[in-house]
Amino acid sequence: MFSAAGITKELRAKLWCETFKMAIDIYNITVCSPADRTREEKWSMELPKWTMNLRCFGEVAVIKKGGIIDKVEDKGNVAFFVGYPDNRAENVF
Repeated sequence: MFSAAGITKELRAKLWCETFKMAIDIYNITVCSPADRTREEKWSMELPKWTMNLRCFGEVAVIKKGGIIDKVEDKGNVAFFVGYPDNRAENVF
């Protein structure tokens, strides 16, 4: 996942925990055959809400700033996606 996203060696040390969590989340929503239920469905009887809007690890995004912003200022901060939320906004770095 790090290599596909082009993440530097320095950032890998900081993000490995979030990356590992995302890999486990993806693993838990996969099935071996179409008739099976996912591991997550077997455990909690439903799929997480984020499964309806899957994203790629390392996907670049702009997080919009709130309030009134001048025309020449940046309208947001550049970030990249590092995982799915448990109960809050999307995880970005």
